[in-house]
Amino acid sequence: MMKRFRYWFTNVYWYHYKLQTAGVLFAALVIGFTLYSVLTRVTPDVFLTLASSKPVSTVQTGVLNGYFTEKSGGELLMADATLYLPDINTTDWQLLSVSFVDTDRNLFIIGEGLRETFTHQTPIFVPAEEMGLPADPENPCMIPLSGSPLLPEIGLSEEPMFGLVRRPPEERDGTVGEKDAARFENAAQCLRWLLEG
Repeated sequence: MMKRFRYWFTNVYWYHYKLQTAGVLFAALVIGFTLYSVLTRVTPDVFLTLASSKPVSTVQTGVLNGYFTEKSGGELLMADATLYLPDINTTDWQLLSVSFVDTDRNLFIIGEGLRETFTHQTPIFVPAEEMGLPADPENPCMIPLSGSPLLPEIGLSEEPMFGLVRRPPEERDGTVGEKDAARFENAAQCLRWLLEG
């Protein structure tokens, strides 16, 4: 019985259907990995993007994340990204576009050199007044961070820095979901902590 099955599998099935079998196994693997990624994905409470035309590093975002985590008593789940953009060329614009499209990124700290670029994206950010924070005279969505005692300590004082918070996405009925509202408030609170010191 076993010899007959082995003969059938090798000489009939595998000979005629090996490519289809490999394709089905590969598709099942991709679908399984995709489902696993979607089901186990955790959205951070605050996703900080540090962007500047002056050199920035992951060490600086790490210090900021540690500061925010400590201020929250370890409650905030943080994620971060750095964008060093000395001049806005095609590659730099692609990097920025990714950060604008990625709705998980809800807190931006940017340098003066990127003011104009971010001003063009003003509709996706919340006005400082709505958060009860001081606004930059030139852009109502930018919060000047020059008074923050932490930024000079981590080497972010070469140029004026500004904070921006992304608008939470709205549901179909025009309301903001509870989870997104909480993420928005967490990002705004991080800017308050940064200003307070």
